[in-house]
Amino acid sequence: MKYIFSKLALAELEDGRIYYNLEKEGLGEKFKSFIQNEVDMIFKSPYLYPVMIEPVHRKVINKFPYNIFYRVDENAVVILSISHQRKKPVYLQA
Repeated sequence: MKYIFSKLALAELEDGRIYYNLEKEGLGEKFKSFIQNEVDMIFKSPYLYPVMIEPVHRKVINKFPYNIFYRVDENAVVILSISHQRKKPVYLQA
């Protein structure tokens, strides 16, 4: 099994990195590294985190106010979104 980042998730990760670097030099790199560690935790136990809307799981991030939304496919964990907790993920908006 492997993990894959959607284009949206990669863009959100980069936006967060830029934002935090503007807040404090180097904080964006810490944000990106922290998110990568959280993704590694998801990869180790992908069914540990709750399903929000079938088949999408959510991992709440506590150090930064973000959520990671993902789904588990047959051969991969697909990271769909890395979104700020105050924003509704794009694919959940109606």
